[in-house]
Amino acid sequence: METSETDSTGNTQTCETRQTRSNSWTAWGIHAISTITDGAKQLYTKALGLDELEEKKLEDEEGVTHVEVDEKTKRDLWNQLSTLVGADVINMRLSLPVWLFEPTTALQRMCETLQFHQLLDMAATCEEPVERDALVAAFTVSAFAHTERVYKPFNPVLGETFEWTSRDGTTRVLCEQVSHHPPVSVSYTEGPGWVAQEVFSCNAYFLGNSVEIRNTGSRYVYLTSFDERYEWTLPVSAAQNLFVGGSFIDHYGELILRSSPRGSVTSLTFTKCGWFGRGRYAVNGDIVDADGYRVMELSGEWNRGLVGFRLDKSSGERVDAKSLWYAGEHKPAVKRDKYNFTNFTYELLEVPDNAESIIPPTDSRFRPDRRALEGNNLSLANLEKVRVENIQRERENQRQKTGTTYVPAWFYQDDNNEWHFGGKYWKETRNMSEDQKEQMKLW
Repeated sequence: METSETDSTGNTQTCETRQTRSNSWTAWGIHAISTITDGAKQLYTKALGLDELEEKKLEDEEGVTHVEVDEKTKRDLWNQLSTLVGADVINMRLSLPVWLFEPTTALQRMCETLQFHQLLDMAATCEEPVERDALVAAFTVSAFAHTERVYKPFNPVLGETFEWTSRDGTTRVLCEQVSHHPPVSVSYTEGPGWVAQEVFSCNAYFLGNSVEIRNTGSRYVYLTSFDERYEWTLPVSAAQNLFVGGSFIDHYGELILRSSPRGSVTSLTFTKCGWFGRGRYAVNGDIVDADGYRVMELSGEWNRGLVGFRLDKSSGERVDAKSLWYAGEHKPAVKRDKYNFTNFTYELLEVPDNAESIIPPTDSRFRPDRRALEGNNLSLANLEKVRVENIQRERENQRQKTGTTYVPAWFYQDDNNEWHFGGKYWKETRNMSEDQKEQMKLW
């Protein structure tokens, strides 16, 4: 179907997307409403569907149930958000209702960037430097393949964790929420011949009918066999059409990937969705070696795949082409819910049979609000979400009263404020006693 996008001049653009219009991002964009006139507010209220609300359960053509919440719930949210116009959404101390959410947490979404981690397995054994750069570049692009969905993940509470181990046992990930205000999440991954880490923090900017998210964190991949470290920046991400038109996610701007100590630089440009969907998903760029020669062109789409074209150093002409990454059919053949999850998302949501004996109670999969939403019980999910948030506030108040500084369990900061994995998680969380689990509980 087609969806609309509003540009900086206020005109409405049309962009093709599979996503239908959703209330998921309503809460993010609604803050801009107090800057417009009362008459415009009424127009926006109608556009958001807040003028005629009833409690409903709707079933779409594929049999997936969508639950509409009651009028009072939405109007209460409206009243809260209309007083917070201009606030930084990242540092906003506000409890949002669960009908804006999907049953994942930001830590699980962080782990989803590793869906195509096999690209790093290949890079870790690739002797040819240019091809190695290309494989890591393909990995950085593949990290966006899961982002074609607009529902919001749950914000992790301070101390919350998420772990995942690949089914073949070769790759494992730990994520931890190390700061609440401002929110900072850290992940550490071990793979065959490589390690990776990401520190996620961001700023958000309201632009009328959209919200822009600019990542302020850091990330790297280290290939042990070659003693090479890759670091990269991220393009801008945006939730478009918050008020009018079909909501969709877009990524645009530059991704710069640098290797050290070798010194090669990969530059990738993510194209912003234009009129009638022009350029949506497109990614193009090149690899420049340490001597300044363009050695490969890269072209593809962040939701589908990436191709590399080897260049002759002297002439700059293409001499070879190779598919670096292809997303393939990574979504369920039959729609299972309204969230547009990938197969990997469902894998991350799985709870092993022996989970409570091997995974600490701080893991996102045990969050009662998330689990209730996963079971489509919105009433219970909302109650549990409020309860979890209140417990977190009580802990923070207690720390303030006693002058206690929170110390993350599994990551630490050095003198330069850079985060590092402490190395003890998997050893200390296996076969914990009931007393240890009780002391770790967050909800």
